Amino acid sequence: MKTNYLVTGATGFIGRKLVQELLSTLSADPNSEKFADAMTTNAVSKKGFCRIAVRSPSQHISGAQSVVIDDIGPNTDWRAALRDVDVVVHLAAHVHQPAETEHRRFFEVNTQGTIRLAEQAAEAGVKRFVFISTINVHGDASANPIHEYSPFAPTGPYGESKLEAERQLRKRTDLEVTVVRPPLVYGACSKGNFPRLVRLVRAGIPLPLGSLTNQRSMLFVGNLVRFIQTVCLHPDAAGETFVISDRESISTPDLITAIARAEGRRSRLLPVPLFLMRASTRLLGRSEDFRKLSTSMVLDSSRSKEILGWRPPYSFEEALSITLSH
Repeated sequence: MKTNYLVTGATGFIGRKLVQELLSTLSADPNSEKFADAMTTNAVSKKGFCRIAVRSPSQHISGAQSVVIDDIGPNTDWRAALRDVDVVVHLAAHVHQPAETEHRRFFEVNTQGTIRLAEQAAEAGVKRFVFISTINVHGDASANPIHEYSPFAPTGPYGESKLEAERQLRKRTDLEVTVVRPPLVYGACSKGNFPRLVRLVRAGIPLPLGSLTNQRSMLFVGNLVRFIQTVCLHPDAAGETFVISDRESISTPDLITAIARAEGRRSRLLPVPLFLMRASTRLLGRSEDFRKLSTSMVLDSSRSKEILGWRPPYSFEEALSITLSH
């Protein structure tokens, strides 16, 4: 079936991987397991296209159509980007802003900008709208497994603005809306605590985290983009919300040990008592970083298997090997 896609946030860490996967699928030979050349215009046009919304003409991905869009907000004109599109995958979001204006800007982009896109998508005849939200709508730590119906507890304007966008999207009856709530996403070129831990392990720096017993769910970018591909087309994904993660959760010490093992190094974990770690990180102004590394956040993503029959294609070991090899 011919499907035309629009991807926002396409030049980011997740978006670029997703576009590459979509292009490969669009150009695949249906009579062969091997992909044809995914970057030829003719190959893509036979089965649909992948269009990306970019901020500058210099931003492009070979094989994808590019449309330049102004700043995302309540007045953005998406009409040219939405022409002939069947499925929108909305990845673009505001994450960082100076403190004095960040609350307003988060809602302008993540809430009002999302609803503006959905309104114009419906007017353009788009069938499905896939919104990439965040597990942060449930907070960033929990003693109990998080699932789609867990209480909302967003921390900060990012989670709050994403949650409000979800609420407004659910009121729409003119689009098939699917919401995806991923946790920390890792992979080659990712940002955040994961690459920081990799750098510390590679540097051979002793880490005072050996006493931690937490468990956290993460999501390999390869698993996420495969899941997004699935919900773009699966008939039972329409109107659904999914909490999604890798098959396994892992403690911070086990993650460090796994990284060290994959790098052929010895993990250097020191069993420093937690009360000392809390006190020292507070003095150093790093208590928030320590809290994120030491608390638990386990996701229950069984709903994706029950409704879609989906399981993450990459195990943690495979994902870690791919991540560290780049």
